[in-house]
Amino acid sequence: MNIYSSVDGKNIDKIIILFNSVYLNTKNKNLKFYLLIDKFPDSMPYIPSYLKDLLTIKEINFNNKWKKLLEEFNKHFYKSAGWCKNIMNFARFVFFEVFPEVDRVIYLDWDMIVLEDIYKLEPDYNNDDDMIVCHCSGENLFNNV
Repeated sequence: MNIYSSVDGKNIDKIIILFNSVYLNTKNKNLKFYLLIDKFPDSMPYIPSYLKDLLTIKEINFNNKWKKLLEEFNKHFYKSAGWCKNIMNFARFVFFEVFPEVDRVIYLDWDMIVLEDIYKLEPDYNNDDDMIVCHCSGENLFNNV
């Protein structure tokens, strides 16, 4: 199963914690982790050895076309959520451009921790009829978005 996230290079440690929570809470260790960052830091945070071989990290370089599109999007969408306007919030949308060899992936936000076996999502993961699946309960939209 392919797991993906994106974050600025200063916060890679948060994604390592997230990926570690996936790894530790699943019995099936047939996992691959993908991370898009804006820039590699001068020194990488600690990555457990059991994750190193499963993790691929790449820098993303948004071209001017993407930058203009994101700027226009931010003008109309995130009106009172300035913290959402970070360009790395949009890296999730270009995953398949950066990792064309991957055909299916689960995206996890940087501020999550996985407490159950990620393979419980396998039926949705393998469902070719749905591109995006989200099973939500309770409040899941913020009033500023």
